[in-house]
Amino acid sequence: MHSTGLYLLIFAVFVVLPVAVGARRGFARARSRSGAPMDKNPGPDGGYVWLSWALRHLPEPFMRALMQVGTTVGYWTLPGQRAHSHEYLRLILGREPTHREGRAHFFAYVEFLILRLQICDGRQPKLRFAEGQGDELRALIASGKPALYGTMHVGRSDLVGFFLGDFGGHVHMIRKQVGNSEDTEGLARRYAKSVTFIWINDWSRLILAMNDALRAGHSLAMQCDRPEYSSKLEGFQFLGARRLFPFTIYHLAIMHGLPVIFSYAVPDEANPEITVVHVLPMYRPQPEADRQENFAAARTHFQAVLDTIEAQLRRTPYLWFNYTPMNPPCADPGQRVPSGRRPRRLVARAVTADGIRPGA
Repeated sequence: MHSTGLYLLIFAVFVVLPVAVGARRGFARARSRSGAPMDKNPGPDGGYVWLSWALRHLPEPFMRALMQVGTTVGYWTLPGQRAHSHEYLRLILGREPTHREGRAHFFAYVEFLILRLQICDGRQPKLRFAEGQGDELRALIASGKPALYGTMHVGRSDLVGFFLGDFGGHVHMIRKQVGNSEDTEGLARRYAKSVTFIWINDWSRLILAMNDALRAGHSLAMQCDRPEYSSKLEGFQFLGARRLFPFTIYHLAIMHGLPVIFSYAVPDEANPEITVVHVLPMYRPQPEADRQENFAAARTHFQAVLDTIEAQLRRTPYLWFNYTPMNPPCADPGQRVPSGRRPRRLVARAVTADGIRPGA
């Protein structure tokens, strides 16, 4: 049953053939200029289910080959994501990226996707805090008080909200329900005791849903780097320009008198099997300060967060998992964009929560 011939047959039937069909369909989609994007993640329906089966049954060398082939197909059949990847790499590298570097950016996300699927199937993640960090987060969780947990699509940060359960925390997450998202559904099942999903398909209800959760005494975990559906945008320095970023988390913090703590997670450089969680200093709105003073402190805090994220990306440039347009520059350092008035490029695509994919 475990002969080389059998594995080659499995590889041909379940890897080469699906990839060939997927490539043909992908190139057809790339050539097509008509039609709106589907409200689902790329790839064949049930693709994540098949990948989970492959992870359980195929030897590691075959899986690595599958990942390499899948990365190549994805890189050449997702022209929009490829262009946005090159836009980011051009900024972080300071020069025009090569196709090899663009493919490496895609492959880094594929490795993260495989980790997500492994965790869905029961793999226990190996975690450690960055040196000298974590005590403030542990103390906040131990207090049992609600808080706002912020992160960004950097490395394994999309899993931090789930990892909080390993430290005794419970959070609510806002997610859009789309097709072909078995990995997110699997994480929701595994971490059901520590993570509650608030499924929102009408994004006009987003702020209402978040306020309702906070008034009920729940903590919220939020992604704070993609501006498409944020109700509040402000300009901050990032990658050589002042760019618009979501600032909603601080509005909620000041409104409800709650702390904000940002964290992100990346593979350990010495041992990628280990996930290193970085915890940044906490922001607390001061009740004795007026609204203007609290917002000034919040802006200083968020700029420090972005400076830390940029420093991380300078060290590990392939770990920025946003395959969407870069946050647009803004001319005025104090520019704020009210709800309902978005730059055109911000409303061109659906909200993305898991990197290459257009859904969450």
